Amino acid sequence: ALAGELRAKLGIKIEADGDLALAMDLLERMAKNEADFTLTFRYLANVVGDPSGDAPLPQSQFNTPGDFDEWAELWRARLADEGVSDKDIRARLLAANPAVIRAAEDNGDFKPFSDLLAVIVKPYDDLPENSPYTQPPESHQVVHQTFCGT
Repeated sequence: ALAGELRAKLGIKIEADGDLALAMDLLERMAKNEADFTLTFRYLANVVGDPSGDAPLPQSQFNTPGDFDEWAELWRARLADEGVSDKDIRARLLAANPAVIRAAEDNGDFKPFSDLLAVIVKPYDDLPENSPYTQPPESHQVVHQTFCGT
């Protein structure tokens, strides 16, 4: 299970010998370089496909960027074995490596996350009036009558 999850985080779909070693090598290099794991994995998508020119790169997370570059050569060779386009690999990477909530990351503000979590864990409870989830966004129409007439 762990090998499959790590394979997905690297954009690899087809299982092959050496995949777990490749992933563990990256994890060790991230730990040694004090790299942010979430951002490093997310930024892998900026190495393939068609990211914007100013997209952050994984090596920006490394104290010694060359450590990432060495690993990336092995990773790119492994991805080439899959025989799929960089665009497809980028889509896989973005799907497997979530972006973080900006408010929490940038400002230490976990309120948006807490508000959402409160709704998710108790989906049948009434929401407080001040909840951001009680009113639809202005761009959405409010339904005043359903199909059954209620």
